[in-house]
Amino acid sequence: MNDGERERVDAKTGVTQGCVLGSVFFCLAIQPIMEAALAFVRDVHAYCYADDINLAGEPERLIDAIANLQHALSLHADLTIKKVDVLLGPLCRPIAANELIGLDGEIIIINTGPGGLDTYGLDIGHERDGGSGARVVGAPVGSAEYAAKFVADTVDKHRGRLDLIAKFGEAGYTQEALLLLRLCACPRITYLLQCVPYDIAPQAFNASHRDILSAFGRIAGITEELNSADDATRGRIALPLRHGGQGLTDPSHIA
Repeated sequence: MNDGERERVDAKTGVTQGCVLGSVFFCLAIQPIMEAALAFVRDVHAYCYADDINLAGEPERLIDAIANLQHALSLHADLTIKKVDVLLGPLCRPIAANELIGLDGEIIIINTGPGGLDTYGLDIGHERDGGSGARVVGAPVGSAEYAAKFVADTVDKHRGRLDLIAKFGEAGYTQEALLLLRLCACPRITYLLQCVPYDIAPQAFNASHRDILSAFGRIAGITEELNSADDATRGRIALPLRHGGQGLTDPSHIA
């Protein structure tokens, strides 16, 4: 805007968000196809979320369900399944690779039990931790060790984002950096970690809040004062603004 006149700005970089109803429409369209495909497969529970289809049940019936679903999606919606994660519970029997012959896409077998199991195929998504778990709708499912590594990795990645926000504030954009910290960074790490119990990874949870406090200190120019403050004062920063805090939620409180 220049002297009250509007100017058009063309967005030529980045990724367009798109309509948030896309995932809802996907689930609505897939539902009747999924119900028809699984009508004759007993004791298999199915649900859709965003662009994921999740099935739960005994191995033999699940394999039949996946085969039926792949055929139905191809026939009625011209869709193919690119990757199948087979997540075995701790008491589930092992699944041999030859049992999955005929299924399309990459097939990943993950054992959450203490004995572990070889992983078949190549995972093109997130990293595995010794085949002890997988992420379902973004949440870690599997062994306690897998969940702990998920928390530690998430905190490490978030530390890098906090450093960029702190540098932004140190460059003279204090108010903007504080808004990014309070409205974007803190809600993000809290959301990512809220599904994991605190006792799974207490050190990583505590480190996540220390990182938030460190970024806040750098932005506000009070690093030394914050480091010498007592625990009660530092903890008060996590309180909502209406209670005299800074609204910088401690992820461990939510967990």
